[in-house]
Amino acid sequence: WVTAWNVLGVTLYQKDLTKYKDEAIQCFRECQKCDSTYWKSYEHWGRLLMYSGQFEEAAEKLDKAHLLKPKSLFEGLNFNDAIYYGIAVLSNNQAFSTFLKQDRMTVSVNGEELTNNQGLGLRLYIIGNSLEEHKQYSGAFKVIRQALLYDSTSKHAGGTLSTMAELYGLTGDSENFYKYILKAFQVGWKPDLQEISKDDPYKKFCGEPRFQKLLNEFGINGFVKL
Repeated sequence: WVTAWNVLGVTLYQKDLTKYKDEAIQCFRECQKCDSTYWKSYEHWGRLLMYSGQFEEAAEKLDKAHLLKPKSLFEGLNFNDAIYYGIAVLSNNQAFSTFLKQDRMTVSVNGEELTNNQGLGLRLYIIGNSLEEHKQYSGAFKVIRQALLYDSTSKHAGGTLSTMAELYGLTGDSENFYKYILKAFQVGWKPDLQEISKDDPYKKFCGEPRFQKLLNEFGINGFVKL
């Protein structure tokens, strides 16, 4: 029953967090009644709370998961591991603050080993981008700002810079949208225009002459895959 309760909880909150939040939490409670050492239920409960903007409560659950989770399962840029770096920024949990400062896990992308700062920046980007998708803009701003302190100039920072631009665009700050989208282009970020033009905030900006001028300047005239 342990796995079944956990899977049901995850399925519910991924289907509709707003509608099924309480039911999902009850599933995680039932899971922990069956096995109080099952780290996955704590991790998913923590993720649910983070997406709900309850960062301190999320840190408590993730702290428990972190203590129980076999260290051999941490995989650098795996999404489930990156969440711990995000909560280190979002909460006042001392354990996670220490975790963020001390960790120097090697991270590779397409066979290229990243510097410590690039790796930390990418981990935080993963969570900041996910918070943006869940409309947790305040938390996303905080995580992405921290990510950019680690890396804002390498080719690996393009996604982070574009996410910062998106956050500004989504919150009505056009000037900072253009500031950060320019920086993203400068480090080599090349979006799929066909895809981004369907979503906010790009569907607003894609038709503006200023945005078109940037696309032309950086040779992004067709539909270029990321």
